[in-house]
Amino acid sequence: MQSVDRFLGVVGGLGLAAASFVLGAGALEPGRHPWHIPGLSLSVGRDRWEVAVVAAVFFLVGVRAVVVALAGEGDGTLVVVSEEDGEVRVAPSAVEALCRRVARAQAGVREVGVKVVPTAEGLEVRLRIGVSPDVAVPQLSQDLREAIQDQVRTVVGISVQRVRIRVDAIGIETKGKSLG
Repeated sequence: MQSVDRFLGVVGGLGLAAASFVLGAGALEPGRHPWHIPGLSLSVGRDRWEVAVVAAVFFLVGVRAVVVALAGEGDGTLVVVSEEDGEVRVAPSAVEALCRRVARAQAGVREVGVKVVPTAEGLEVRLRIGVSPDVAVPQLSQDLREAIQDQVRTVVGISVQRVRIRVDAIGIETKGKSLG
């Protein structure tokens, strides 16, 4: 996010949050708050709660805009090697594609869905698979864990701390179903 976008996000979010206070104060105590504008009544009788709800939504949207504007780059990439002269970053989707390829190469795996989650110690890989009916799931799971850990460490240079495998189908065609 560019600096100008961040600035506009913070200013706009704070403005929206401030407007919510004016609206909310007018809804709760019409005419009895420091920001009262004579002749401007946004809340009349039973509609006061509706104005208060709108004020609450404005406030939440304003706070969210400020949080998003001030958040770090958060581009979802994993730093693999960081040195004085630069760094190498790998997108989680690239690691997911690698894991998908490794899983599909295992005999007995029919369908694969992959999610990679960065952790403090390395990566966690979550697999959802469909397997052939003639495969031994415990052995396949062990082989798959080892193959993914080895391949990710070799290709990407990051340690896979945990591989979670969920078998969604055994011997049933899962075409049309998303295992991701």
